[in-house]
Amino acid sequence: MLPIEDLYVEPDWNHIYDYVGLSDRQKRIYDVTFNGHKLPSMFIKNKECIVPHDWFNCPGRQYLVKTVISVDVNRKTAVIRERSKKEFNCLYRRYKSLIKKYVKNKEMISNRYSESKEKLTSMEFWIHYLQIE
Repeated sequence: MLPIEDLYVEPDWNHIYDYVGLSDRQKRIYDVTFNGHKLPSMFIKNKECIVPHDWFNCPGRQYLVKTVISVDVNRKTAVIRERSKKEFNCLYRRYKSLIKKYVKNKEMISNRYSESKEKLTSMEFWIHYLQIE
């Protein structure tokens, strides 16, 4: 996170939480192309959008833009996220591989999860896991 003063754009504080939607056509493009990650770079707008850090996804603001600036309104800090086709492709291949493994081992995974439920939902487990004590 970097201080807001270090940003190269000034957030519009009065409209930072305004929702921006997508048309039906834009929704289809957004979904099918993973917000343009599967499109040639010439379709990506070379501009930035500003989204609140503590808010849900706002696809209308992030639609086909190169840079997303996530602003923490309370702390007056921000994170700049640049679109990376290389990183997307790496993550997408990993996702497909994990889904394939999950489908292949679904029953075993489900059984192991069921067997671990008592432990994973216990207070002792989370105190130890989160290193609270």
